[in-house]
Amino acid sequence: MTRPTPDAPLSSPRCSGPHRTASRAAALALAAAAVAGAGTPALTAGAVAGTSAAAALALAPAASAVPAEQVDLADTAGILDRNQLLRDLAEIEFREPTRVAVFTERGPDIRDLDEDRRSQAFNGRVLDHARTQRPDWLSADGQKWADGLVIVAVDPDNRMLGVYQGEDRRLSTDTQAAVRDDGKDAARDARWTDAVVDIVDSAASHIGRPLHEEPGLWFGAGGVAVGGAAAAAAVIATRRSQRRKAEADLDAARTHLTSVTMDWDATEVNASTVPTDDPFGARLMERFRGFHQSTLDATRRLEDLDAVPPGRRHAKSFRKDADSLRDDVAELDRLDDAIADANTFLNRLPGWEDAWDRQAGPLRSDLDHVGDLREHLDGVAGAAAPLGALESFRTEALGELESTGAGLSERRVTPQAALESLDRLRRRLTDLLEQVAQAVSLAQDDSDDTRLMEEGLDEHRRRPRDARGSILDAGDGWRTYWTITSFDAGYRAGVSSVESSHQSSTGSGTGYGSSGGSFSGSGSSGSF
Repeated sequence: MTRPTPDAPLSSPRCSGPHRTASRAAALALAAAAVAGAGTPALTAGAVAGTSAAAALALAPAASAVPAEQVDLADTAGILDRNQLLRDLAEIEFREPTRVAVFTERGPDIRDLDEDRRSQAFNGRVLDHARTQRPDWLSADGQKWADGLVIVAVDPDNRMLGVYQGEDRRLSTDTQAAVRDDGKDAARDARWTDAVVDIVDSAASHIGRPLHEEPGLWFGAGGVAVGGAAAAAAVIATRRSQRRKAEADLDAARTHLTSVTMDWDATEVNASTVPTDDPFGARLMERFRGFHQSTLDATRRLEDLDAVPPGRRHAKSFRKDADSLRDDVAELDRLDDAIADANTFLNRLPGWEDAWDRQAGPLRSDLDHVGDLREHLDGVAGAAAPLGALESFRTEALGELESTGAGLSERRVTPQAALESLDRLRRRLTDLLEQVAQAVSLAQDDSDDTRLMEEGLDEHRRRPRDARGSILDAGDGWRTYWTITSFDAGYRAGVSSVESSHQSSTGSGTGYGSSGGSFSGSGSSGSF
């Protein structure tokens, strides 16, 4: 994570991105389709007329892409990688000289507001920042955003994304929502720099779009054949962000694999002395059977993926393979850490106290967040009773952890008994969270909202937590236990999905709240 950066312009990127290529591809495809149409007697008069119109458009000069003049960065939340931002924005071209501003902030909690008021509050904060810190982002009369400007705003804590434009870069409300949507996947993964770049890339593909790139044109003109050109252009515009996500997965896999290979000899030694008469040690050793071969296989897979040319890394198969490799190697990395702690803790070797702290750490972390869960679910119908049970469990679990730790120190409790106690507590926590989840699902307004909430909860429950050294988690336990942190992330994702669904039919995320006054600049925001 970078440190907060004061408002400062980044040097102007020289861009050579996908949008100019997409424009030319569409024009060439139009011309080819027009020629084919002219030589086909079976074409109806309407089709010929439509194709002729398409040909005329194809022969018109393509819009000339130009680089962004400047990038203004106001990363007050400290979440962006400045170097990556500059590097990735250098791949993007706007059709007209455009200044890009990026604003991040950890604002006051607005999560209890409905979607429309939340958006207005966030929009208002972006406007307040411009008025107090960056008046050059505003028009001369202060009533709109400055011409030639696109602003992307992020609040990671309140899970908000916003996009705003000068009047000469104005996008329709629906298009603004589509542009924000293009950054949601990265934002939900906390890949903040990627989210900003994805939004800028999407905005660049829409701003100043010439007539011959409008998808609706082909059907109105009767040029069905050339409709594929517009679709191809849209596909090209998304390839860079897909490739970047896959390459980020490769980088993560490479980091995990380096850790595994560097610890290889130590892991072999630790594994040779883990007691297999202990059920937890035996489970780890069963998982370790294929460790050596799995590491070699992962190395080969990484080499194969590294050999794929950049131009093919947007492919679905490549992205799927990179994602799978990242998960598999991360699991190997967790396993070798757990084996080291199992050897130390189960054999009571020097440092066993620290190893025990790492075993109890995931549960302690969850118990520390019980209050946060209560705060987030306050007012949810039917949630009071299971939340009360969860709070009672917190007190009981903390007491048992303290008693177990003392018993270990006094040798009244064996390492195996300590792990059994920990396993029992984590399973009880899982049962209680399932009761909370049921209450949250039942509290939704209709079956569609219930489905979206359940999908959000389930998606995050199935994501393994990076609990370094956890014997229970590495022993396939992360599929057994539900944690408060993953529950909370799933609940937030579910709320975001529900509100986004409502917003798409009832609201636009526009308006600047009470602080806006007569301000009428183009822009909108929404949750992710």
